[in-house]
Amino acid sequence: MERFTPTLSLNLGEFDTEFTWVKMFFGHFDCRLFISDTAYVDIGRGSLSIAPHLKFNIPGFKGCVGTVGQFCNVATCTVFAGGEHGNDLPVNVTFGAVPLFDILATQEGIHDLRPLPQQPFAIGDAVVLSANCMVLPGARIGTGTVLAAGAAARGRLDEFSIYAGLPARKIRDRQSQEIQQRMRAVRWWDFDTLYLLNNLARLQALAIDTETPHRYRQPTPRLAWRLTDDKFKLIGFDDGTFRPLDEAPAKLRDYLAQCTRQGPGTFLWHADVWN
Repeated sequence: MERFTPTLSLNLGEFDTEFTWVKMFFGHFDCRLFISDTAYVDIGRGSLSIAPHLKFNIPGFKGCVGTVGQFCNVATCTVFAGGEHGNDLPVNVTFGAVPLFDILATQEGIHDLRPLPQQPFAIGDAVVLSANCMVLPGARIGTGTVLAAGAAARGRLDEFSIYAGLPARKIRDRQSQEIQQRMRAVRWWDFDTLYLLNNLARLQALAIDTETPHRYRQPTPRLAWRLTDDKFKLIGFDDGTFRPLDEAPAKLRDYLAQCTRQGPGTFLWHADVWN
């Protein structure tokens, strides 16, 4: 069988212009963003805008370095994933700038002269990351929370709250306890994609409507992207196991083929390419 080879690849120098187009057709799908051959970030639908704001210092790391929930709004923030220093130790510096020392410390298992182990971050659903804020390694930001401009998040941040400052501290709750309880019960961010699209005009009311039988999404595979120093490329999908695009369902391959063609034509937006 002929191998399916997509051409959906963005040069990061033209990222802002082309990325808007990518979000139009693929932003409503869950993603797995590989930042090395072995390390990745899981990004929920509606949150792909966070991709260009991720910063990593994780040589050799394997597995998930962080998670981002659904429908997060991201400004010019920076999200870090990497080891920190053991600042409670007498010798808190590492020796990355002296490679021989660093290699010997690794070989001898001298862990306290190496960066602390990777601390994955976790950003909940419907989080707002405002301009020039920072998410530090190991931070866990609760669903519905706002990180104010210039704030630096570390540790655990409550749900449905507003945080500001260096380090970020809770300013106040976003809503009353009653509204928070309703939102936790309804979970609008888990609504089915078409249900969301068809109810945008009354979404504010639906988000706290605990009586209506809402329609929720079903689990689907993740589109797999690869981020390098100069490219952002669709490389496959993950349904529990990473698979190349030539193993994708026909509907996804057809959708990708129309989105990667050159020249004018009609482009069809699909809410679901997995069924």
